[in-house]
Parts: sequence; structure tokens; C-alpha cells
Amino acid sequence: MADIVLERSTAAPDRLRNAGLWVLQIAGAAMFFMAGTPKLTGAENMIQVFAAVGLGQWLRYVTGVLEVLGAVALLVPYFAGLAALWLTAVMVVIQQQKRIDIVSFRRRE
Repeated sequence: MADIVLERSTAAPDRLRNAGLWVLQIAGAAMFFMAGTPKLTGAENMIQVFAAVGLGQWLRYVTGVLEVLGAVALLVPYFAGLAALWLTAVMVVIQQQKRIDIVSFRRRE
């Protein structure tokens, strides 16, 4: 009988942790979905941003696909860890590109 009570007391924190992780996964997926959708639908501001980058509009589509697929994969338990790594890599590359643009802009001034 004591074993059953002990199992119940440890089950509640696991459920709470699991629920918290799901909330974070859903929030992250929603953010990446909302960031990727304008890139795929051709929102005017996204077209201007990627035109300013100078690598062509193909990069807009690739980035949008990576973000939307990563958002969907975050919601699939089997792929959630891989999706988190994938989206982290996408964000690191984007941040590096922004740093390169800032440094080259400062040199032009």
C-alpha cells in the first residue's frame, strides 16, 4: 500500500513537468509558424528584407519552409528534440547573417 502512495506522489510532478514542456513546445511552434508563414506567403515586408540581404528570394522560401516544418515537428513527440536542434541552427545562422550585415554596414560608413 505504501508503494502505491509513493508512486502517486511522484506521478504528479511528472505530469506537471510534462504539461509545462507541452506548453513551451506549443508556444515555440506557434512562434516559428507565425514567423515562417509570411515568408512563404510573400508578405511585402519579407520580400523587402530578403531583397536587402542580397541573396535572392529563394532564401526567403527556404527559411520559411525550415521554420514551418520545424514548428510542425516540434508538436510531434518523436521529432521534437530534432526539431528544437534544427530551429536552433536556423536561428544561429540568421543571427550570424545579421552580425555580418551590421559589421559590413559599419565599415561602409
